[in-house]
Amino acid sequence: MKKKRVHYLSLASVISSFAVVMLHTNGCFWRFSYERYWITANMIESVMYFAVPIFFMTSGATLMDYRDRYTTKQYAIKRIQKTVIPFVIWSIIGIIYLLSMERWKIELSLKGIKDIIMSVLNINVIGIYWFFGALFSVYLCIPFLSTIPKNIRIKVFTYVIIVTFIFNSLLPFLNNVFNIGYANKITVPIGSEYIIYVLLGYVLHNVQLSKKKKGIIYLLSLMGLLMHTIGTQYLSFKAGQIVQTYKGYLNVPCILYSVGVFVLFKQIGESIKNEKIISILEKISGYTFSVYLLHWFVMDKMIVAWNLDTLSIVYRVGAPIIIFIICMYLCCMI
Repeated sequence: MKKKRVHYLSLASVISSFAVVMLHTNGCFWRFSYERYWITANMIESVMYFAVPIFFMTSGATLMDYRDRYTTKQYAIKRIQKTVIPFVIWSIIGIIYLLSMERWKIELSLKGIKDIIMSVLNINVIGIYWFFGALFSVYLCIPFLSTIPKNIRIKVFTYVIIVTFIFNSLLPFLNNVFNIGYANKITVPIGSEYIIYVLLGYVLHNVQLSKKKKGIIYLLSLMGLLMHTIGTQYLSFKAGQIVQTYKGYLNVPCILYSVGVFVLFKQIGESIKNEKIISILEKISGYTFSVYLLHWFVMDKMIVAWNLDTLSIVYRVGAPIIIFIICMYLCCMI
């Protein structure tokens, strides 16, 4: 059973990695317009929005039980080797790349060196690397969360998820939409930020849901997607600019949608029996982090070299496939 349950995490990792690439080639979403391109951009943005939450959920599913495999010291070393060092290296590569493109200026002095160091520490070199700040924060919390005994972990995590969702997401969301007068004086720090997704990933990974519960989750997930898509378009068209009432990774629409997507990945992944498909998924999933590190450079180079029309639907749908394949090829060559 355990082996089967791991397969869907590979599926989730691969599809989420591709969704990240698609989100970034769809960057025109952030340039509001009444033209048709923005309507399709809003749809793509909303549908692919699950990518980041799914990564945190898979982290919860795979890392919360790390004490069964190695010590906390080894956990820290592995996280540094697998994420911190690559982040620093690729941030420096980013600086070199931007300097070569004359899009970065630096003084040949101590101040210049300080600027480089602070740019890396503040994650200001490559915009899409903002994810690392949240990821490192989650990694620092997992050793504490993993000390909760396994026999009560599901109940404790479920409690934290529920109260976090209510006070950190649902009530503020209802206030933003309906102006109910909620002052947001009560928050739940232990489940704040992306920790709620880590806890959700662990719980959903270790609990077998009935058909009825899956049906409810899928219905709520669809509601979340529709709220995000239709709500954002309606309010933005009305205001003449992007209105983010229904957006945000920690907002109600995204949480509902992402939970449904995770459950769907699990259901599909556990039904895959073909060993070749499983092997391919697991092999590709081993490169997804590298794809994340590389894809901005490939995308940027393609746009500059070929003067691509980034508003074109052909680019926004086709380019992610090409970029993903190129990144996979480069990862295999390195």
